[in-house]
Amino acid sequence: MDKNKSTKSKKFDYTGSIAELEAIAKKIESPDTGIDEIAEYVKKSETIVRACRKYLRTLQDSMDETLEDAKPDDI
Repeated sequence: MDKNKSTKSKKFDYTGSIAELEAIAKKIESPDTGIDEIAEYVKKSETIVRACRKYLRTLQDSMDETLEDAKPDDI
């Protein structure tokens, strides 16, 4: 197996996750959606939101580290 493909396939898709949350919101707002379905959509949304938060924290930590490394040593 190509390691590049493996690494890329495991990369978190933030944009796709946001789109999925938007689709779930539309389904929840639909009067045709039953209460049991809504409960499942809410659970799925919670999982996606946790993954998004983790991804954003990781990005923030990475940016903070990069900015810290970029500072001149004498400051």
